[in-house]
Amino acid sequence: MASEEKLTGGNMTAVSRVGDTVRRGVGSWTKQVHMLLTHLRAKGIQEVPAPLGFDENGREILSFISGLVGHYPLPESLRTDEVLISAARLLRRIHDATNDVAQIWQSGWQSPTREPIEVICHGDFAPYNCVFDKGRLIGVIDFDNAR
Repeated sequence: MASEEKLTGGNMTAVSRVGDTVRRGVGSWTKQVHMLLTHLRAKGIQEVPAPLGFDENGREILSFISGLVGHYPLPESLRTDEVLISAARLLRRIHDATNDVAQIWQSGWQSPTREPIEVICHGDFAPYNCVFDKGRLIGVIDFDNAR
């Protein structure tokens, strides 16, 4: 197995990189999140991690999205209209991709869903849960607060 590298962030659980994967602690909602990520990727949204199961320590395994996570203070290159517009467009695609399952998948999340239930929300969409490359948004991570 490749060496394990502790990643920054992970306020709720330890996050490590092993090769091209991320390992994270799990919660009762993790299987629901994996179902959501699988659904999003099947709908053509490749900017979210692929769920790859669980390791021998019971941690979830996700594909690693290589780039710069938007930790504060944000660099000037991430404080542009283009970044904001691309974030809004990706979030819209994520929401649109869930409107067919939002009514069905109301339980199993970390937090209760809120009425009206039209889409599944990321729940913590912020720069620190986005991955950037050369000033472009290329990924969204940490769907633990989805609902």
